[in-house]
Amino acid sequence: MRDVRYQLAIDRELDNALTDQAAEIEVQQTIEGPTTFRVKFSIDICKGNFSLVDDARLNPGPSDPELTVLAYLNGESHVLAHGIITQRKLNLAEGGSGSSLEITGQDRRIVMNRVEEDHTYEGRASDIVKDILSSYKFEADVVDTEISYEENGTTLSQAAETDLTFVDKLAGRYDRRFWIDWKAGIGVTGFDLTETAHFKPSPPRPAENPLGFVPSLPLALPFGSANGPELKLNSGDGCSNVASFEVNSHAETPNQSGPIARVDPDRPRRDELPGA
Repeated sequence: MRDVRYQLAIDRELDNALTDQAAEIEVQQTIEGPTTFRVKFSIDICKGNFSLVDDARLNPGPSDPELTVLAYLNGESHVLAHGIITQRKLNLAEGGSGSSLEITGQDRRIVMNRVEEDHTYEGRASDIVKDILSSYKFEADVVDTEISYEENGTTLSQAAETDLTFVDKLAGRYDRRFWIDWKAGIGVTGFDLTETAHFKPSPPRPAENPLGFVPSLPLALPFGSANGPELKLNSGDGCSNVASFEVNSHAETPNQSGPIARVDPDRPRRDELPGA
């Protein structure tokens, strides 16, 4: 039987008492967007205990309180989400039962999206991105780009754009993706969190072979491959790893497009591509 446990940390400090009071924990992750979280705490106002309501650490504000959601699977820690508390909702019900405090937030890319900047850069885009990410105290995992802007007589401009918008724009231009993930460990003072910002292709691009071309990248493992992940639901042996499975069909969702116009930012040329 699997041993699964959850843990909350506030401002990078584990809090067992806060974890015990959590009634619901929800984490949402997307390919391109931020990781968001929602934690709901039950409150019994009949007992007059308003410690959660009065807890300043759970109040969004200028101090940017940080919350971390961890899961422990068979003793191994996994960070599901880490970010800033951005919203708080208090619901008090007559009679006490049903009262709750709910906090929501998202990863720290929100900090990168607060101030519009005007800068002109020289050098490689990858080095520029690395400096920007490091300024927000991320561990930067950046794959190098080839173009150096001082070599061809041009500069790279960030005009009235937030750092997040600028990094996202460069990711699209250089066939990269930008995302954040985390790893928990044990530091000198106890709990330690490593926050890594990635700027690189995903999935990784295969290297060129001696003939000078890139081999195709398989999108999926062969059916029945022993190395592939296996999802189990109601397996009957107590080893299910899927709690629920939902299929949603939408008849109005577009499944094709017309002609696509692509503009190369480094060359004043417009390419017409066939419809997908």
